Amino acid sequence: MGKLLDEIRSSVSGRPSLVAQILAELPKQDAQDLQDAIADPAISVMQIVRALNKRGIKVSSSVIYRHREKLNESR
Repeated sequence: MGKLLDEIRSSVSGRPSLVAQILAELPKQDAQDLQDAIADPAISVMQIVRALNKRGIKVSSSVIYRHREKLNESR
């Protein structure tokens, strides 16, 4: 393993993603609703962001978009 790879691996924070943190803080049904919304391509990322912002949860569209992309890759 090279020095660069060692540096990259050591820079990983090990913290859960922001979406995972949000899901953990929401009531169970709200967390499930958020997961369903992220998985549903008919619901736009901005609709999700606006709904979260209305609840006082500040998150950028890029965070939701990346999470959605990761979900699509794993399917």
